[in-house]
Parts: sequence; structure tokens; C-alpha cells
Amino acid sequence: MPHPLTPPTAAQVSDQLFKLFDTHHDQSITLDEVKDVLSAHVHAPALDLHALRNAFSALDANHDGALSVGEVTSAAAGVLDHLHGAAGALLAVATPQQLLALLGAAAHHEGWTV
Repeated sequence: MPHPLTPPTAAQVSDQLFKLFDTHHDQSITLDEVKDVLSAHVHAPALDLHALRNAFSALDANHDGALSVGEVTSAAAGVLDHLHGAAGALLAVATPQQLLALLGAAAHHEGWTV
């Protein structure tokens, strides 16, 4: 019998995002870091810079131009709190790019403050 997927914790989601996007290894993620990583993995026409800026802005609670571990972890906790069962477990297999998009869209849509 297959073992059910267990939803990740907010800290695990944050860790996964920082491993991919924090290319300067300074415990913050800038929009330029996100754009550089995504540009390397996504064809240019598929990369919606307007949506990316909106998602980033929604996550950047203190508007300092960088996402801190706390901002990303708080946003991840907000998403996990709103998801239940199988939907939350899907985060365990989501790519970091999908996680960032989900966090940004949810934060923007819900008006979350982190």
C-alpha cells in the first residue's frame, strides 16, 4: 500500500526555496536572483516578469527589495494553513518555482501580511 504524502512544514518550504533562489548565500532572496534562476530554467516567453514582480512584492512585507527567511516562512505557513489534506500534500512534490509562484499569488490575493 502506498505511503500517503505528508505536507511539508513551512520551514521545509522556505528551506527548499532558499536552496534554489538564494544564489548569493546571504539569507535573503532578491528579485534579480529569482529572475536569474528562473531565466536559466524557463524559456523567456514563458517567464511573466509582471506576474513575478507582483508575486515578489506581495511576499516582501517590509518592502526592502529582498525576501528574508522569516517572510518566506510566514507566507508558506499561511498557504499551508489554507490547504487541507491532499492539496497540502501536493506541496511536498511541488518544484521551488511552483512554490514561489503559489506563495506570491496567495499572499497577493489574500492580502496577507507576513
